Amino acid sequence: MQVHSHAAQRGTFGVMKDIVAKEGVGGLFKGLGPPLLASAVINSAMFSAYERALAVFQAQYIKQTTGETNMHSDRAQTVILPIPYYFLAGNAGGFASAIITCPVDVVKVCFRISTHHCRIKCKLWDLGMVHLQIQV
Repeated sequence: MQVHSHAAQRGTFGVMKDIVAKEGVGGLFKGLGPPLLASAVINSAMFSAYERALAVFQAQYIKQTTGETNMHSDRAQTVILPIPYYFLAGNAGGFASAIITCPVDVVKVCFRISTHHCRIKCKLWDLGMVHLQIQV
């Protein structure tokens, strides 16, 4: 991405001042909607997967250590797990986030490279997953 020499000389606040003068304060927030929506979806998937994985690990840990099978008790909510379980739950959250982020980023990069020379072919797999084939 090339920066115009005039903008580089004026600095960040100078450019912000120009945008506000020409387009109003709303000009600073142009294009905010799609990234904000994407961030909300990605973060909700990540935290949901983390919490669900943590609940599963807590249930397994309680069952292994005490033999208790009632996972709706207060004990299931307050058990402190060994650190590797939190690491694995974090991996589950990161994996869920990557499943959403990676295809979106591939399409974004393709469109940024060139919209005329970049074709996206989508093929549905038997498992319902989408396969993106990018040809540049």
